[in-house]
Amino acid sequence: MNAVNGLTPQDFADPNTAILDGIRVGLRGFVNEMRKAYISSYDCAKGITWDGTFTDKAPEESRNGVKVFLTIQKMLSDDLTELYTQLTEKTVLRGLKIYASSDDKENTLGDLLQKCGYKLGSENGRQDGEVQCSAKMMGRNILGHLTQNIQNAHYNEHLKQCRPNRKRYNFGLIDIIACIFQHVNQYYTVCHLPTVQSSKLPCNIYQMLSWLCGLTYNQVYPQLSLNAFSDLFDKGEQSAPADSEDVSFVDETADALPAYPHEVSVANLSTTLMEVCHHSYEVLCAILGHGHAGGRYACDFNTNPDKLSYPSNPSKCLDLCIEILIRLYNQLYFIYVQCHRLSNAVSWRDCYYGRHVGGSSWECNEIQCADLIANQRGAQKCNQNAAQTCEQHPKCGIKSPLQSFLEDGLPGFLPHPFKTPNCKLTCEAPNHRGIPCKTPMGFADISVTASHTKKGSHLAEALAALCGTPNTPLAAICASLTCLLQRAPQTLDDMFSFYYHLLKGWNGSNSKRNTHKCYAFNDAVTKAHFGEAYPDLDITTIFKGSDHRTGNHVNGELHSLFTCDYGNKTEMECGRYMQPFGHNIWTVFSEVNADKYLTWIVYLTEAFYDLLKKLYEECCKNCKTPGSRCHGKTCHQNCLVSHTSTHSKNCRSIAQCPFTRPTLCKYGFVFQSESNLSGTYGPETKRTCQDFCNALNKVLKKGNVLGDLTYITIPNFLWKIREKFFWTTVALWLLSFLYLTHIMVIRLDLLHIKSHLHSPSSHRIAAQSLLAAARVNKLNRVFYLQP
Repeated sequence: MNAVNGLTPQDFADPNTAILDGIRVGLRGFVNEMRKAYISSYDCAKGITWDGTFTDKAPEESRNGVKVFLTIQKMLSDDLTELYTQLTEKTVLRGLKIYASSDDKENTLGDLLQKCGYKLGSENGRQDGEVQCSAKMMGRNILGHLTQNIQNAHYNEHLKQCRPNRKRYNFGLIDIIACIFQHVNQYYTVCHLPTVQSSKLPCNIYQMLSWLCGLTYNQVYPQLSLNAFSDLFDKGEQSAPADSEDVSFVDETADALPAYPHEVSVANLSTTLMEVCHHSYEVLCAILGHGHAGGRYACDFNTNPDKLSYPSNPSKCLDLCIEILIRLYNQLYFIYVQCHRLSNAVSWRDCYYGRHVGGSSWECNEIQCADLIANQRGAQKCNQNAAQTCEQHPKCGIKSPLQSFLEDGLPGFLPHPFKTPNCKLTCEAPNHRGIPCKTPMGFADISVTASHTKKGSHLAEALAALCGTPNTPLAAICASLTCLLQRAPQTLDDMFSFYYHLLKGWNGSNSKRNTHKCYAFNDAVTKAHFGEAYPDLDITTIFKGSDHRTGNHVNGELHSLFTCDYGNKTEMECGRYMQPFGHNIWTVFSEVNADKYLTWIVYLTEAFYDLLKKLYEECCKNCKTPGSRCHGKTCHQNCLVSHTSTHSKNCRSIAQCPFTRPTLCKYGFVFQSESNLSGTYGPETKRTCQDFCNALNKVLKKGNVLGDLTYITIPNFLWKIREKFFWTTVALWLLSFLYLTHIMVIRLDLLHIKSHLHSPSSHRIAAQSLLAAARVNKLNRVFYLQP
C-alpha cells in the first residue's frame, strides 16, 4: 500500500493525471482484496521440529512455533465450541445466512462470527465481507462442517483411548479440538510442578494477574476452592435427640451465609473465583497481546514462568488470594474508569498503549502522531519535508499517560513500595493511614514485550467484563468476601462506600434488604442499649436521599459530593465529584454482622471525618492557595456563576485541573460524573476545583449533618450506654470513701461493724500495746479502742 500511495506524479507539469489516478484507485482496491488473504509468518522459514521432547535446547523457531500453536489453540477452542453450542441448542440459527446485524434487523449468527473476528457482509445478499452470504453457507452448513467425520480419524489410536466428548469413533473437528484442549490443560498443570518449593510472591499487578491465570492449574486449587472456602463459615453443632445415644456433630451443610442482595456460599465463591482466573487471562491479553518472539506468548500466562509461589496450605493460599483480589480490584477499577469515560472528558479512552508507545503526563497528548498503525490521510505539520509522502510520519511519536501508568511512571499516580514477608504484602510507604495502598502495575517493558498497540477503549472493554459493575466476577467475589470475613473499612473510600450502601434503600419496600440492613442495625442498637430502643441514633442523615429538593444537601449531606438529582435546576453547591474505588465491593450485607456495622459506625465516623478533612485541606492547598496554578484562574473573567448557576464556556473544568484527579486517586476516588464534570453534557454540568473545595467545606462545616453525627449523636449514644456504669462506679467510690471516713473518726460499733478479732481483750491488748510502745500515758483513757 505504501508503494501504491506513492504513485503521485510530482514531476509532471500537470499533477492531475487521469490515467495514473485510475491506476492508483484500481491498485488500492486490489491491495484491499489481497489483505483478506492470510499469509503465515512461517512460510518459507526454517522448518519447525514438531516431534520429540520439548526442551529448552530446542531451536528457537520450534519453541516459538509450539507456543504460537498453544496460544491460538485456546482461541480456536473457545470460539468454535461456543459456535457449535449455539448452533446445536438454538435451531433458529441454522436457518440464518451470514451477514452483519443492523439497526433494522438483528442476525445472531452474524454476531457470533463477528465476535470470532470475521468481517461480514453489511447486509443480506451483499458480498462485501470475508465470508459467504448465500443460501449455500447458512448456520446448518457451518454445523455440518463442525461435526463432519474426519477421514481416517478412526485409525488414530490416541483418539480411541482419549475418547473426546465420550466418543470412540466418528471423530469430527469439535472432538479433536476437545482432545487437544484436554492435553494442553494437562501441560499447564505439569508446568506448575517444578515451582512447588518456590517462595517468590507476586508483588505487582502483572504478577498477580499471572498468578490468578495459573491458579486453576496448580495442585492447591481443588483444596482452596472447596475446603478453604468452607472453613470461612461458622458451622453450628447439631445436637442429637435426648433419647438418642448419638453424639452431636458439626453441620457440614452450613456453608452459606444469608445476606442481601444474595447469600454467600462456597459454591458461589468457587464459581466466581474460576471466572476471575479466566478473565485475568483476557485482561493480560488485552494489555500485552497474544505475544511475539521478543516478548511472552499468551500460553505462558498459564505456565507460571516467573516461578511464583502458591502456598501448599489451602488456608494460607486463600489468604494470599484474597489480598491479591482486593489489590487487583482497586488498581484495575481505576484504569477501567479512566479508559471508559468519554474522550472529550479528559479521559484515557483514546490514549495508546502497548508496543512502541512512550509515556507522558496524566493528560493525553493531543499533538501525538495520528494513526501510526493505520493509513494516514491528513497533512502532517511536524518535521515534514517537501518530498515526504502521506505514509511517512513526523518524529513526535505516540506519548500516552495510560502507557506511563502501566509502566509505573505517571507523575501523581506513582505506586507504593512493597515487601513480601511470608504470605503478606506489606506497604512501606510512610504516613498513609486511611489512604489505600497503590500496588505497582509491573509492566515496565510493555513498549518492547507487548505484541500490539491499542487504545484505552480496547482495555476498557476487557476490564468491563472483569470489574466494571457489581455483578462482574472480581467485584462480586470481593463483595462476598468482604461480608463473609467481616472486613472493617480501612480507608476513606472504604468508609464512604460502606456508609452509602448500608443506608441505600433504608426503610424501603424490599423486605429482604430491610432484614439485613435497617432492622438488623436497629436490633443491634437495642441490644447495645440494654434491650431498650434508642431512636436518637439516626445515621441516615448523612445519606438521606439523592433528590436535591427532598434531601438535606444544603446542610452538607454526602449525596452533595456523590450524586445529586436536581431536575431541571442546577445547584452549584452539589456535584458528582467523588466515586470511591470500593463502590462495587461494599454491596453485600448480612444481619449476622449487624453488631459489627454498629461498631464501625460508632468508632470509625470520627476517623472518616478527619480523613475527609485531610482531603479538603490537600485540595485547597493545591488549588486555592495564592500562587498555586489554579488560584483565581479557573473561571473566565466574565463568568456567569456569580449570579447564575452555570459556568461560562471558557471556564476551566475540574477535569482539566492537574492536581484534583491525582489527589482524589490518592484517597481512593475517581470522578463520579461520566463526563468528569467537564461540561460535555451542557454548561450546567461543569464544575471547577474551586466548586469542589466549597462543597467539601460545606460537608465538613460544624453544625451540618456529618459534624453533628460525629460530635453530638454518636457521643450521646455512647454516653447513654456508659452512663449506668459511670454512676454505679461513682456510687461505689462514694461508699468506699464513706467507709474510710467512718473508721477514722467514728467507733466501729456505731456502724455495727465488729472487729475481725474474736476476743475483745486480745483486741485491747494488741492496740494498747502498740500505743505503749509509743509511750502514750493513761492508756485507759483511750476509750475508743475499748470494746
